[in-house]
Amino acid sequence: MLKIVLKEKELGVPINNVLSTENYLSIKSDNYGWFVDEKFYMPFFISKKLLFKWIVITYSPTPLSSGASLEDEKAFLDSICLYLKSHKNVCDHVTMPQTNVVFNVETTYGENIPWGSYIVDLCKTDDELMMSFHSKHRNVIKKAMKDGVTVNLNADPNDVYQCIKDTLIRQHVHYPELSYYNALIEKIPNNVGFFTSNFNNEVEGCALVIYDNEHAYYMYGGSSAKPHTGSVNYLQYELMKFLRDKGVKEYDMVGARLVYESGSKYEGIQRFKSRFASSLKRGYTFRFVVSPFKFWLFNKAVSLYCKLNKIEYKDTIDETKRLMKDKNNENIISE
Repeated sequence: MLKIVLKEKELGVPINNVLSTENYLSIKSDNYGWFVDEKFYMPFFISKKLLFKWIVITYSPTPLSSGASLEDEKAFLDSICLYLKSHKNVCDHVTMPQTNVVFNVETTYGENIPWGSYIVDLCKTDDELMMSFHSKHRNVIKKAMKDGVTVNLNADPNDVYQCIKDTLIRQHVHYPELSYYNALIEKIPNNVGFFTSNFNNEVEGCALVIYDNEHAYYMYGGSSAKPHTGSVNYLQYELMKFLRDKGVKEYDMVGARLVYESGSKYEGIQRFKSRFASSLKRGYTFRFVVSPFKFWLFNKAVSLYCKLNKIEYKDTIDETKRLMKDKNNENIISE
């Protein structure tokens, strides 16, 4: 039977993934917990603004035993939807999870879309890692090294914050406040890395990575308006080696749209990530609406806020569903 656990110690099992821990969840919200049944647990936090409450899932279901099947995972996700439908005070909707979350199955009750993530196998030597990259990445990395680009593996978090902020402002996208970076340092100091690439004493690119003993996650990245050729690619190579030397086995580049339009910014993002990746993990993400009216009102409020603040607002699930219906559009790429 499904239940919600509010304290990590009440789970009764050790949590090995940093994105599932109480320390990480408490960075995102004061209201968090884990959905638990006999075979899985899954972390979440609740955000609240004005009269709206929504759940954000931070990591995919973790099996409590080796015998859990895909059918069990589907039953677990479906039971969460049914539980929330019968306990309407918990939230108004379950929004699309963090982009690192890839489900193996579709839900029965939620709105599902294909979703994935590019995974880099870090169990390689320096040369093997370099040779696993696409030739264009290798060439520009070598050029950056030759030109004198440097990588700071212990960068000032303020430099990373400013680089990410400037990048997302250029893209008209909401950016995380400095308080988020400070909370990461306070709550998970041994699980967060700040990295920059530099040329002529200027920050060319940056990355914020969260990692544990097994996995690392490329949570945010940025660059200058016109970065030196290869500087951002070189940054990724050096931070991968850093993570490998920490014992991390996989580097998750976080979030891959499997349906997008040719020529869109997402095509460039996919290309950049895929040329590093050893594999593409395929699956699904979803959204579940508990209160249709409040969800409609929430979207109206978000749309107005974004318009007033000149932020681009395109719901990923709505946009993907629209593209999937437009089967006659030759510009649509489906991976």
